[in-house]
Amino acid sequence: MEDKKGFVEGLSSLLSKHYSGIESLEYFRPGNDYNEEVVVTYRGGYQQPINVSCDSIPAMLRDIARHLEI
Repeated sequence: MEDKKGFVEGLSSLLSKHYSGIESLEYFRPGNDYNEEVVVTYRGGYQQPINVSCDSIPAMLRDIARHLEI
Protein backbone atom coordinates (compact mmCIF):
# COMPACT_ATOMS: atom_id res chain seq x y z
CA MET A 1 0.00 0.00 0.00
CA GLU A 2 1.35 3.39 -0.97
CA ASP A 3 1.92 6.02 1.71
CA LYS A 4 0.20 8.90 -0.07
CA LYS A 5 -0.11 11.00 3.09
CA GLY A 6 3.61 10.59 3.84
CA PHE A 7 4.50 11.44 0.25
CA VAL A 8 2.45 14.66 0.36
CA GLU A 9 3.96 15.62 3.74
CA GLY A 10 7.47 15.26 2.29
CA LEU A 11 6.53 17.15 -0.86
CA SER A 12 4.96 19.88 1.26
CA SER A 13 8.19 20.32 3.21
CA LEU A 14 10.21 20.51 0.00
CA LEU A 15 7.92 22.91 -1.85
CA SER A 16 7.33 25.25 1.10
CA LYS A 17 11.10 25.71 1.41
CA HIS A 18 11.86 26.16 -2.28
CA TYR A 19 8.68 27.57 -3.86
CA SER A 20 8.03 30.98 -2.36
CA GLY A 21 4.25 31.13 -2.74
CA ILE A 22 3.39 27.79 -1.12
CA GLU A 23 2.77 27.45 2.59
CA SER A 24 1.72 23.77 2.71
CA LEU A 25 0.16 20.76 1.01
CA GLU A 26 -2.20 18.38 2.79
CA TYR A 27 -3.65 15.05 1.69
CA PHE A 28 -7.29 14.30 2.53
CA ARG A 29 -9.37 11.16 2.06
CA PRO A 30 -12.23 11.72 1.66
CA GLY A 31 -11.67 15.31 0.69
CA ASN A 32 -14.23 18.09 0.59
CA ASP A 33 -14.54 18.25 -3.21
CA TYR A 34 -13.11 14.87 -4.34
CA ASN A 35 -12.74 11.33 -2.97
CA GLU A 36 -9.00 11.97 -2.54
CA GLU A 37 -7.53 15.44 -2.72
CA VAL A 38 -4.42 17.44 -2.00
CA VAL A 39 -5.14 20.94 -0.72
CA VAL A 40 -2.46 23.51 -1.50
CA THR A 41 -2.38 26.46 0.88
CA TYR A 42 -0.64 29.54 -0.46
CA ARG A 43 1.07 32.18 1.69
CA GLY A 44 -1.87 34.60 1.34
CA GLY A 45 -4.28 31.97 2.70
CA TYR A 46 -5.86 30.93 -0.61
CA GLN A 47 -6.49 27.17 -0.80
CA GLN A 48 -6.63 25.11 -3.98
CA PRO A 49 -7.95 21.52 -3.97
CA ILE A 50 -6.37 19.12 -6.45
CA ASN A 51 -8.18 15.92 -7.43
CA VAL A 52 -5.90 12.92 -6.85
CA SER A 53 -8.63 10.25 -6.65
CA CYS A 54 -7.34 6.81 -7.69
CA ASP A 55 -3.86 8.24 -8.45
CA SER A 56 -0.65 6.37 -7.79
CA ILE A 57 2.14 8.41 -6.21
CA PRO A 58 3.77 9.21 -9.59
CA ALA A 59 0.36 10.27 -10.96
CA MET A 60 -0.21 12.44 -7.86
CA LEU A 61 3.11 14.18 -8.50
CA ARG A 62 2.12 14.86 -12.13
CA ASP A 63 -1.31 16.23 -11.10
CA ILE A 64 0.18 18.46 -8.39
CA ALA A 65 2.94 19.74 -10.68
CA ARG A 66 0.44 20.46 -13.47
CA HIS A 67 -1.78 22.51 -11.13
CA LEU A 68 1.18 24.40 -9.66
CA GLU A 69 2.67 24.91 -13.13
CA ILE A 70 6.12 23.69 -12.04
